[in-house]
Amino acid sequence: MALHDLLGNDVLHALRGVSRAPILVISARAEPVDRLTALESGASAYLTKPFRLRDLQDLVHTLAPAS
Repeated sequence: MALHDLLGNDVLHALRGVSRAPILVISARAEPVDRLTALESGASAYLTKPFRLRDLQDLVHTLAPAS
């Protein structure tokens, strides 16, 4: 199966099966149901396009493990 044949939420489920690393989804899909589905599938955060660079920086900082 090629990556283009997979749905994003399936990828999230698969990643969560092997890792607890933070996952930031960046998507053009802006409907509330899209965000909710991604978070329920294992995403740590969801950012819609277009986005402000500052919003991305804030999320990455929030998701990054403390050093």
